[in-house]
Amino acid sequence: MFNTNDLGYKLRCGSIKKHSEQLNKYVAGLVDSDGCVSLKFKKMTTGMYGVYIQFALSQSESNDEGHELLQALQKHYNVGKVYLEKDRTFSKSEAARWVISGKQAEVFLNVIHKHILVKYTHLDNLLWITKELAAFTVADVDDIKEYVKCSRSSSKWKREPKHISKAWLAGFVDGDGHYRVRINRVRKFRDGSKVTANELKLFLGTQESDMFILRQLHKEYGGSLGKRADGFWMWQLALGKNSRSTAVNLLTPLKKFTCIPKKYSAIQKVLAFHEQATRRD
Repeated sequence: MFNTNDLGYKLRCGSIKKHSEQLNKYVAGLVDSDGCVSLKFKKMTTGMYGVYIQFALSQSESNDEGHELLQALQKHYNVGKVYLEKDRTFSKSEAARWVISGKQAEVFLNVIHKHILVKYTHLDNLLWITKELAAFTVADVDDIKEYVKCSRSSSKWKREPKHISKAWLAGFVDGDGHYRVRINRVRKFRDGSKVTANELKLFLGTQESDMFILRQLHKEYGGSLGKRADGFWMWQLALGKNSRSTAVNLLTPLKKFTCIPKKYSAIQKVLAFHEQATRRD
């Protein structure tokens, strides 16, 4: 599936460098889309409460077949454990969850922290809490939980980037993105007429509080930005024959960094389509 120079191949075969910034940027994008950073509380022998960070990253079997990505990430960073669980979105599907807690979570999150965009200030706040609050009473727990909730809903990047890293974007798309690739698709209309058309699009969706990242992508790559009926915001970019240069310039580096086989395969189909179109021209 992957070429030997691709990040996905290097990660799975264990040939990637231990402190690869490309992988850290990819993981930051994946964390910004599908990761969850939270606080856990524990009662101490003194009757006071302590707090620690827990990081979790979930992937469905339908997206990460065989849970290969999470297992490869756990092995590479050598922290946490991968657990199997029932997919909360698709009840008949299995999912995997990579969980890291305590000091291990702090060390791991500090490695990718500078590459985080969507959840940067939220992560910053949680790391600060675990450092500053050594002990507190049970009455403080609800206040801290409310603070964490507000922290996530108002989270943003440290500063607006000039350009979004392709490695980060590959991770974000692998988590919350979707490629729709339909070559020679036949569309039927109510009057019985038919038309053959190609549909090559990239979709990315976020909740309203995180839509600043979609605005940035819209600014860099064009496309369209709109609100769905369920309240989520969606950025959509056509990758068809009328945007050949955009498709090639964006998808070629995304193919190099993406680590989900089904997303990698979709990129290959789009690039193959454009290569054939170029030959016909």
